This record gives sequence, structure tokens and C-alpha cells, in this order.
Amino acid sequence: MEIPSSVAVVEENAFADCWSINNVAVPQSVLDTGLGNVFPDTYETIEGVTVVDGTTSISQFAFSGCGGLKCVTLSDSVMGIDAFAFSGCSGLTNVTFGGNVGYIEYKAFSGCTGLRRLDLPNSLGDIYEEAFAGCIGLESLTIPDNVVYVGCSAFGSCRGLTNVTFGANVQFIDDYAFWGCSGLRNVTMGESVWHIGAWAFAGCTGLTNVTMPEGVTSIWDGAFFGCTGLTSVSIPSSVVDFGYDVFCGCGGIESVAISQVVLDLGFGNVFPAEGTAIRSVEILDGAERIGDWAFAGCAGLESVTMPDSVTSIGESAFAGCSGLENVRMSNGLTWIDAFAFESCTSLSSMVIPDGVGTIFFETFSGCSGLTNVVFGTGVTGIESGAFRGCSGLRSVTLHDGTSYIGAEAFYGCSGLVSLTIPDSVSCIEWGAFNG
Repeated sequence: MEIPSSVAVVEENAFADCWSINNVAVPQSVLDTGLGNVFPDTYETIEGVTVVDGTTSISQFAFSGCGGLKCVTLSDSVMGIDAFAFSGCSGLTNVTFGGNVGYIEYKAFSGCTGLRRLDLPNSLGDIYEEAFAGCIGLESLTIPDNVVYVGCSAFGSCRGLTNVTFGANVQFIDDYAFWGCSGLRNVTMGESVWHIGAWAFAGCTGLTNVTMPEGVTSIWDGAFFGCTGLTSVSIPSSVVDFGYDVFCGCGGIESVAISQVVLDLGFGNVFPAEGTAIRSVEILDGAERIGDWAFAGCAGLESVTMPDSVTSIGESAFAGCSGLENVRMSNGLTWIDAFAFESCTSLSSMVIPDGVGTIFFETFSGCSGLTNVVFGTGVTGIESGAFRGCSGLRSVTLHDGTSYIGAEAFYGCSGLVSLTIPDSVSCIEWGAFNG
């Protein structure tokens, strides 16, 4: 049956006891009153609804609780879908949106467990809080290019969702936007995204790949908490606001590409329990310093690549990284602080760039697997204990310009068979080559 758009008022119980109605075409007046009020006896059994031309919005609670509703077609005149409009329509499987829908409000489709796919209109600008929360049957999602804002818990607990592609203009992914989407496998964000909210993807245990664009400036607390399926992560160099526990519980991560903000916070703070399991680290171009204790104790770390923009490595930066085998040093380095590579027992070779002037106290002490060191031409001094206990070191060739070798600098280097000391050395302190 069809109620024409000319009907301005439809009161409650207007179609009471009309048991045979299965499909209806309704105007704005029915939506304002609510389908369940207009059809009090049959609203749960109505299967198809067409919203007629001239209707401007789907009113609050218009179809809420219509458990038998399967199919809805909206006219092009519809501009928006208000709060709770289709909430709890568990049988709804298909929605055809008109071409001018600009917003979807709070909990508009929450609990529509039968929805499998969404063809959201290109006119859509905002998806508000919990708009599709609990739509557990939803499998794939493409967010249109005009959408700017994805609201808090907008797709929370959509555990059947496997793939999300963001439109080119999405800027703000709010808190909990996709939390608990345990089936989610792949997330590709558009180039305009600059904010990822707290716990936005927390509990997405199936997530194996996430692509964040250069331009993201803030990633808030717990954004990827418990994403146990993640194996690699790249944190854009544009990030300046980084929350707590962002990757806490992501025990499957093996390789990461990180920016200066992570180095400043400390690798072990950003990847608290996972730092010992991560095997490969790429530091992104633009980073300038590796802070004190940045990677200390990351026993599983095997490979580190630095861009030439890095100029300094802080105290104990890689201390205790017993699995570290390969380090690609920055050609722009001028400073390697004390204890920087202490007890990196798997490290076999090291090239010290020409810009480094002093090898500080205990910098490479305990690196028992180190067999070869190439000293840069700028090295002027080697401080006490710098290579203490490097029992695998076979040869040392120092360049002209080196002026002093500190106490116990090469103490315990029992494998040393070749040593070249230039005429520029004026001081060799006690025990420099003892043992």
C-alpha cells in the first residue's frame, strides 16, 4: 500500500488491525509519527518500505524495533537519517540510500544484525556516534569521499567486518570507531586522515594490515590495543601527538617503521611488552636523534636501519639488544654516547661514520661477537672501556688524527691479532690492551 506525500498528518493507530500489510510506501508524516505507532499490530511483520519523494529526513525512532523489516528504499529527497531511525531492525538486509543523504545520526542503524553490505551515498558528509554499532553481519565497508568525520563507536563491535576503505576526505576517526571489530583484516586510510582516536581499533584481533598516511598528526591512547594479528606497523613521520598503550598487546608485530616521536617516547614505552619480540626497525627519514635507552633491552631486535638525517645516538640506546646483528648507521652521525651498544653480543661488524669524533665510555663493551670495526676518519679519541670484552675482535686500524686511547679501551679483546696505531696518538692509558 502507498500513503501519498500529500497526507500531512498520520496519527497513531491509523492502520491498527491491518494484518495483511507486508509492503508500504510512506511519506514524512508516517515517519514523524513512527511506523510502529501508525501500524501498531503489523509493524514487526512489514518487510518492505519505500520512502516516497518529498520526504526530507528519516525521523528519530521512525523504524526502531521493526524486526521483520528486510528492505528499505529511500527517495532522493531524503537529506539525513536521524538518531535511532532503524535501531534494532535485526532483519534488515538491504538499504538503498537516496543520492542526497548528508548525515547518519546517533545509533541510526545500531543493532541491525542482518546487514551484510552498505552502499553509502557519495553525498554523505558525517557518520555520527554508534551509527552502525553492533551490525555484526556487516562484511565490507567503503566510506565515501565526502565523509569527513567517523564518529565515536560508529562501527563498534561489527565483528563480521573484514575490510574498510576510507574515502579521500576522511579527516577524523573518533574514539572507539571500530573497537571490537575482531574480523577486520585490512584498513586503508585516505590521505586526509590526521587524527586516530583513543581505542579506535582496539580489540581488532584479526587485523593484519593497516596503512596510515603521511599527514596523521595524532594517534591517541590504545588506538590499536590488542590487535594481535598485526605483524608490521609504519608510524608516519608526521605524528607529533602519541598516546599511551597505542600498540599494547600487539604481540605479533615483527617489523616497524618509526618516526622521531617514537624515539623520543622510547621504543619500549610505545611497544611495552612487544619490544622484545620485534625483529626489524626502520627509522624514517627526518628523524634526528635516537634518545637515551630508546631500544634498551629489546632482545629480539635483529636489524636497524637509520636514515642519514640521524645525527646522534643516546646513552644506552641499544644496550642489551643481544639479538642485534645488523645496524645500518646514519652517514650524518656526529655523536654516539656511552653504553650505546653495550652487550649487543650478536653484532658482528660496525662501520663508524666519518663525522663521529669520540667513541665514548663503554660504547661497545661486551659485544663479544664483534669481529670487525671500521673507524671513520673523524675519530679523535677512544674513551675508557669503549670496546671492553669484545673478545671476537680480530683487527683494529685507527686513522691518522686519533690522539688518545683511554684506559681499558680494548681490555679483554683476546682475539685481537692485528693493531695499527697512527703517529697522531699521543696517549695510551693504563690497561688499554690488557688481555
